[in-house]
Amino acid sequence: MDVRGEEFELRRRLLAADIACFDFDQCLFAFFIQTLVAAGVMGRSIVSPKMWRHVWPLLVGGVSLGLLRLHHGLRRHRVPNRVMLELFAHSMQGVPVTMIRDVVRRSYRFFDLHALECARLFSQRMTTGILTESISPIAAQVAEDFPVFSFAIGNEIEEVDGTFKGYRTMFCSGDDKLRILQNHMIVNRLRGPVILGHSMDEAPLARWAMENNGLTIGINPDPEVRDLFDIVVEHSRWMDLARWLRMALSDPSESR
Repeated sequence: MDVRGEEFELRRRLLAADIACFDFDQCLFAFFIQTLVAAGVMGRSIVSPKMWRHVWPLLVGGVSLGLLRLHHGLRRHRVPNRVMLELFAHSMQGVPVTMIRDVVRRSYRFFDLHALECARLFSQRMTTGILTESISPIAAQVAEDFPVFSFAIGNEIEEVDGTFKGYRTMFCSGDDKLRILQNHMIVNRLRGPVILGHSMDEAPLARWAMENNGLTIGINPDPEVRDLFDIVVEHSRWMDLARWLRMALSDPSESR
């Protein structure tokens, strides 16, 4: 783990924070949760005759996403978030929301236990939550099953007769995330955010945190945003961050 700057100053900013905000995909969670959910739903659809009508659109969606990632990967570009969200919405039309939430529950084996420990350590000191482009039922299920998260904000969906029909809201950029986090902090009178992220999607949040006495933590950060993080955790070694947090939070008398 690469800790940049004076330990005392980083600790001071940590203790002054009111909120810790985690990115979800490829950060708190090892993979893209919506991709994993779609794969899980397709597996269930194959073995359930009542769900066979969903197999083809899910298969097409999976192949399309694979080709898009190959195409963009050869050009060293990421597939735009909006494209992935629209592909997910098209593939998942009509899938029961209860099934989506159940598949999420079965995906928790991909959580790093040390990542959840970090969230627990933050939650003992400040409001701790998730801001993700994933759909709100996924975010809500994670917050319900892991009470250390006091909020989980995702894209709201259109739901008809208990089935997924599409997005009601779609935020998919770093600027969108910053606007949502700022609104949440204003409403709840919070200050000094701790931002945990890894990509350009978190760049606006990280810059804003740095300007507002916050702390930024990068989890396997992309090279183009690495310099925006005060602490860099390589190879998803959450245990190193948990160790540092236990030390930094051991004496809360030096707060605020």
